Amino acid sequence: MVRTRVLSALWFIPLAVITIWIGGWFLTGVVMIAFTLAIIEYDSALRQGGFRPFQGLLIPLPALIITAQALNILNQVQGIGLAAVLMIAAVWMINAYEHGSAQALINFGLTLLGTFYIGWLGAHFVALRMLPDGRYWLLIGVMATGLGDAGAFFSGRIWGRHKMIPHVSPGKTWEGYAGGVITAGLTGIILAAVSPSLAALDPTGGTSLSVSAFDGLIIGLVAGVFSPLGDLSMSVIKRQVGVKNFSNLIAGHGGILDRLDSLLFGVPLAYYAVLVLLGR
Repeated sequence: MVRTRVLSALWFIPLAVITIWIGGWFLTGVVMIAFTLAIIEYDSALRQGGFRPFQGLLIPLPALIITAQALNILNQVQGIGLAAVLMIAAVWMINAYEHGSAQALINFGLTLLGTFYIGWLGAHFVALRMLPDGRYWLLIGVMATGLGDAGAFFSGRIWGRHKMIPHVSPGKTWEGYAGGVITAGLTGIILAAVSPSLAALDPTGGTSLSVSAFDGLIIGLVAGVFSPLGDLSMSVIKRQVGVKNFSNLIAGHGGILDRLDSLLFGVPLAYYAVLVLLGR
């Protein structure tokens, strides 16, 4: 199990770094594909649990939200977009109930949950990359979250004694959580420290690098402290529908959504932390 997780990480980390470094529509395309697969896994898991979310909204909307962010029009269209999604979902709920669905209201809520939890939070990957020095901010946010997750896993295996939230995730311990936070903070500091060297490789030659070690520490700690909530949120859904993983697409990790769950908290919170650090 551990060996499989490590081998999977050996291709995930270079892919993430290359994608973040290139940015632009390449990053947007990778993010769209990843979150479209994630929403399909979410829909499949719910259906295994007997729920029937509205696929006509659920499946395409994350990609549309991410595209709107990449075009820098999400803020302008989110009002009318939110109204349209709510009204269309409400019409679907009415029709489902009229045709005998005993869970129309629950399915309505699950449709909106997947759309905004996965789609809107997922758009923050693109939003963070679009900020000044976004290449480095996103790299710190993603790597601090991912390596913090790994740090929590190994710390828990070695030192874990006190259960953190046993009904939701029996394997998580406070010792593992502390190890994850420390690992994430150190990751942020290290990546911030090497950012000037990375900036020298920038083919555009035009960076106004503003990522300090303090900034890296803050982003790392924000990711380390809060990203486990993304994992726990998805754990509740999996337990409610009776599945171990959202899929078996990634050896040792489960599905795409199993891999992205912590990032769905870590990256958006890193984005807002960066806005604070930049004084926006």
